[in-house]
Amino acid sequence: MGITIATRRFTDDLDLNTTLVDRMVRRGRRFYLIEEPARPGEAAREIRYKRREVFEWLRLMPEEIERAVIVNGTTL
Repeated sequence: MGITIATRRFTDDLDLNTTLVDRMVRRGRRFYLIEEPARPGEAAREIRYKRREVFEWLRLMPEEIERAVIVNGTTL
């Protein structure tokens, strides 16, 4: 499961009516980008990221990123 660091919502360049969602998640000492499925029946994709890549991802499109609030280990 892991702790969600941030969620990004953005419009698909190929289909302006589709909103895509991905999340950066930390599990132990590892980071994963979880790409939510764009269409029903598709599977979510998990891509492992290095710490440096996490910061690059956060800087990529900051206006699209919703930062998670974590209090006492619980995501609010």
